[in-house]
Amino acid sequence: MLDRGVPLLRRTFLALGPALGAALLLPERAHASSLLGLNLEELVERSAWIGLAETVARQSEWADDGGRRRIVTRTRLLHREIWASPSGSASEAESEVITWGGRVGRVAQKVHGEAQLPSGAPLLLFLSGEDAAARRVVGLGQGEFRLREQAGRQKLEPVDPALGGALLHSGKSRNGKSGGGGGKPLAFERLHGLGPREARGLIEQRWQELGR
Repeated sequence: MLDRGVPLLRRTFLALGPALGAALLLPERAHASSLLGLNLEELVERSAWIGLAETVARQSEWADDGGRRRIVTRTRLLHREIWASPSGSASEAESEVITWGGRVGRVAQKVHGEAQLPSGAPLLLFLSGEDAAARRVVGLGQGEFRLREQAGRQKLEPVDPALGGALLHSGKSRNGKSGGGGGKPLAFERLHGLGPREARGLIEQRWQELGR
């Protein structure tokens, strides 16, 4: 499966052309070491696809970013359960997700707070972008959670627990901009420890409230 996925990633990557830059735009940062935190409602509102998926292949390439060469990684995901999506994408079997950073040869680049999309465990993902071949994780690492088996039941946890210390809640950041969350608990906190059934119920309820 991995061998078949890598050529697919490369073909899609090369075909994107000018659209690649728009897909790779990073969300607003409050300052160099912090991200604007999103509550669950905001994560759902900014998503085009939400559900459980599994990483099956990835490929890193060099790309032009405003005159600078940077590494981007395309990760192929197989959809395990679709929790929320537009009706036209309900039958999609996979997505390809773009993230900044990765390794090409001996060169490695890492972007603070970026989604990691690890393999080996089901992931709850909040993905933006209508094009299944060029999606992004909403809020960088805020939009990915891992399913862990604990005491005989599955629970969600952030893929990168350390990211929580870099998220700004509602209020003012150091540069005077409003923090995130809208006065509600951040999704990073709200989903941590929930079982998949409970989390899915909250997400589907918000999706329906949005009239999608």
